[in-house]
Amino acid sequence: MVDFSRVTTQPQVRVTFPKITFSLTMVKQPDDLNLDTCRFLSPRNHTLILVVACSRGSFLVRALATDVLKFMIFIMLCLKSTTPDRWLQQAQDHLDELLIDHAHCEKKAAGTAMNLLFAYVENEALCRAMKDIVHEELEHFQLVLDLLQKREIRFRRLRPTDYGQQLNALVSKQEPARAIDRLLVASLIEARSCERFRLLRDHLPDHELAHFYGSLFESEARHHSTYVQLAKMFGTEDDVECRLDELAHAEAALIATGHSLPRMHS
Repeated sequence: MVDFSRVTTQPQVRVTFPKITFSLTMVKQPDDLNLDTCRFLSPRNHTLILVVACSRGSFLVRALATDVLKFMIFIMLCLKSTTPDRWLQQAQDHLDELLIDHAHCEKKAAGTAMNLLFAYVENEALCRAMKDIVHEELEHFQLVLDLLQKREIRFRRLRPTDYGQQLNALVSKQEPARAIDRLLVASLIEARSCERFRLLRDHLPDHELAHFYGSLFESEARHHSTYVQLAKMFGTEDDVECRLDELAHAEAALIATGHSLPRMHS
């Protein structure tokens, strides 16, 4: 039994297994949200008491039911900020450009995984994981190309933002720190994509696009988790978690700065 008198609004943290399980009765669970464990303990005055296990630790949480899903996604993805409202408006005002940029993002994600496969070919577990991610990212690339064709939007080059370039500039030059950084940067890019796919799913008035982005949400979250776990093959768990925290703060600063171009990571 849980002593609810000791539960506070502040999370109690310890390092645990990296996935989440989600099973709640007071929150609508999206069909495409494939998480691993969150235990529903007790409702009190429309408040939920939860135990959440994820890559950032185990949390004993007390929260309003309407805030639980947002909290879980934020913690699961290791992000240090949420997307500003101005990005969603920017995306809604320039959906054609956003879709073109999304196609480029999927292509780049496949390239990132392929580059990691070649760089660390002696690591069989990493190679197998990268093979799967390359395949899935290219499938997503094809899906976005098909959607562009259906909407008669020409796929073309776009001027990118410097989001990815600035994150990659933080990567160490020396191994094994370089491997850790490359994997963690990839994980954060996947995490931000995941968070923004959820926003598009929940807020786009275009039902076809909203459903499309909802269908991609789970795979982005899974890729994020895969990259974090692979990074722990090159260093201690504490060192990787500390570096992830540093890089996540840097990523949040880039998101706060924003960009005038309507891009998936602007």
